[in-house]
Amino acid sequence: MFDSQQLAFDSFLLGYKHGVYVFVSDSCDACVRYKQELEYINNCYLYIVDTPMVKQQAILEKLTGRSVFPQTVGYFDNQIKFARAGIEFEKQQSEIILPFLAQFPKEPLSEAEIEERIQKQKNRCLLTLYAFSTDIDDETRNKTVLKGASLNEFAIDISKVGVGLPDSERERLIEGQYHTARLVVYKHKDKPSQLGDFERSIVMGYASVNPEIQFIVRDLENE
Repeated sequence: MFDSQQLAFDSFLLGYKHGVYVFVSDSCDACVRYKQELEYINNCYLYIVDTPMVKQQAILEKLTGRSVFPQTVGYFDNQIKFARAGIEFEKQQSEIILPFLAQFPKEPLSEAEIEERIQKQKNRCLLTLYAFSTDIDDETRNKTVLKGASLNEFAIDISKVGVGLPDSERERLIEGQYHTARLVVYKHKDKPSQLGDFERSIVMGYASVNPEIQFIVRDLENE
């Protein structure tokens, strides 16, 4: 195992996350055994991350939803692809860790490559649900949806989802996206939004699932 594969927790937290990260704690006997078992993997995208402080462990738990050590977490372009608690034995190493590492190049990413990937991520379009006030005409709605691409939004006018189906079925088509999609309510400037019953139900459902993430309200005239 390379020395560069040893990583301080703060370096992990502030850095670009791309590879397999094994989080260990000094007080964990299993962590010592696990590190020894992984020494044969000389891959520059496998990192051992020391996590000695309680505060660091709390941050990790928020990231992965797990508190047990050791933890093995796979990242690709800053996104978690898997998170597993406990020792990954030979079978799990051959079925999970090694195949995941096989998709990475032989050399670590350069600073220029990392910056290029960050910029690409910034330009990715996010699925965005548009809810329009009832006093906004169809032509304006269509133009606004098309303009969503310039805002890095893959926009969907929710009023056009599942037309002809019962509202309960239409809601079911959309509610699976609540955790990952952005929600934007469009209205006229200086006027309160006047949502239809279906759109209001979607907004309420989204708000109940994402209590810490508020939907966005935009005035058409400011776009």
